[in-house]
Amino acid sequence: MDSIITQINQILTENGAENVFSVFDAKPVSGKGQFFTVTGVRDLEWSTPIYTNAVICLPFKAVAEIRTTAPINCDGMTLCDYFHRKIESGIDKMNGMDSRVQKMALTTDKTLNRLVLAAEVSISGIREITREEQNV
Repeated sequence: MDSIITQINQILTENGAENVFSVFDAKPVSGKGQFFTVTGVRDLEWSTPIYTNAVICLPFKAVAEIRTTAPINCDGMTLCDYFHRKIESGIDKMNGMDSRVQKMALTTDKTLNRLVLAAEVSISGIREITREEQNV
C-alpha cells in the first residue's frame, strides 16, 4: 500500500502539485503550505499472483483518497482549477496503473476554516516483484 501512495505522490509532485503528503505523514498543518494534498489508499484488493521464472506479478485494485486543501480565503473556483491542472491531470499520467476519478466533493474543513476538494480515484494495476527481491 505504501508503494502505491509513494507512486501517486511522486506523479502529483512531478505534475506540479505543491506540498503532497501521505496520510501517514504527521506533519502539522501549519508546515504544509498554502495548497496541500494528502493521499491515502483504502479497499486494497490483491488478485491471484502470476508466477514466471523472473518475476511474480500481483494484480491489484484499490481506491485512492486524495484531499487537496486550499489556502485561507481561497474560493471554490480557484481550488477546482488547481485540482484540475495539478492533481487530476497527474492522475491521468499514472504509468502502469489504470485510474479514473469516481467521486469528488467540495467541502469546508471547519477546524482549519479552509475549503477541501476530496476525490476518490479507482486504480488498478500489476505490481511486479523480482524473484530475487522476494527471497530477501
